[in-house]
Amino acid sequence: MLCLFATEVPNPAQDRSALVRTLLRRAYDLVWDEDCPALEKTPAGKPWFPSQPERFLSLSHSRTFVLVALSDVPVGADVETVRPVSDHLRDRLFRPEEQADFGFFEGWTLRESVYKLTGAGSLWTMPLSLRDGMIQTPYPGVSCRVYHDLHGCVAAVAARADCDALPHCVTRLSLCGGE
Repeated sequence: MLCLFATEVPNPAQDRSALVRTLLRRAYDLVWDEDCPALEKTPAGKPWFPSQPERFLSLSHSRTFVLVALSDVPVGADVETVRPVSDHLRDRLFRPEEQADFGFFEGWTLRESVYKLTGAGSLWTMPLSLRDGMIQTPYPGVSCRVYHDLHGCVAAVAARADCDALPHCVTRLSLCGGE
């Protein structure tokens, strides 16, 4: 089981960390029907639930959306607001064959999600490719998916799971009243 939840950032000046925590509590309750346990960070900075080590999460935020991934397998997720990017930066970060397979923010969110999952490789040089419609990473057993269903954003998820276990869309939640 792997679930992705997002909510729009209503005010660009708003503290996204607080919004991520609110979304996490709401999503956790929806997925596991219980209150979200205390969250801690590993020495590498990855969040985890010490009282529920069999449950995994990944958190991300951009200017316009916050994203929470919850799973029973290790997971990494990222969301980025699409904005103009120079050709110089695109060429510096992605090989021509990667540019043929992925848009800039597709490639970047994929790298971020794989890095968050594995803690390995380089965000600047991690090779990615498409083969028979499947995203290929340098790490065996890692499946990835890109999402375009958040207006103006690209999101990606990576997990140690079969590709069929990855959600086909991001579930949007409203956090009315700052719950």
